[in-house]
Amino acid sequence: LAAALQFLGLFDRVLRLPDEPREAEIAREYATREGWVVPRLNGGRWLEKPPLYHWIAAALFQASGEATPGLARLPSALAGLGIGVLAWLLAARLGPPGCGPVAAFLAWTSAEGMNASHVAMVDALFAFLVTAALFCFALGHLTESRRPALWNLLFAFASGLSFLAKAHLGPVLIGVSVLACCGLRGDFRPLRGLLSPLPLLVFFGTVLPWPAALWMQEHRVDL
Repeated sequence: LAAALQFLGLFDRVLRLPDEPREAEIAREYATREGWVVPRLNGGRWLEKPPLYHWIAAALFQASGEATPGLARLPSALAGLGIGVLAWLLAARLGPPGCGPVAAFLAWTSAEGMNASHVAMVDALFAFLVTAALFCFALGHLTESRRPALWNLLFAFASGLSFLAKAHLGPVLIGVSVLACCGLRGDFRPLRGLLSPLPLLVFFGTVLPWPAALWMQEHRVDL
């Protein structure tokens, strides 16, 4: 029932001012124009945020053949659902017996979480990716994991995607959280794994292609 709340009213109302029309229009222009590198709003370049949310919404527009307010909000609703699932799994591993459903219920019914998962904005997707990165860190280093190297790679990938959702805020928030956890535990050994060459390669391989493609396209436009 709590998970179903993520989709309540998603498709039965128009876009709300001031933010939803802007985000949905950027996604619609991705879906209807050639090229998925430069975000555009009313035909002009719009570079205030990275494009991950708009890419997902544009893919939904193309798959359905139409751009609707409900589809523009669907990435947020799915992200809100995912946050609750991760909270459930993490609490089940780290908390006392039976607290997994409680954690999911709190995630799915919090006022701000409900609001973010019902609007066509980047916040819910950003929160999901930050949660996913910290989930990977916790399962790789706060539990008895047999595959910490795999969790390090998934942590790096989620951290890179968080950059594509809201620029530097994602990696900074994730990094501060990891450092705080290590400091409170008095154990900084997990940082050696997280900052080893392969996770760093995954992180920068996720982060850099879009800025590089954007720079190349902007450079050609200037010429």
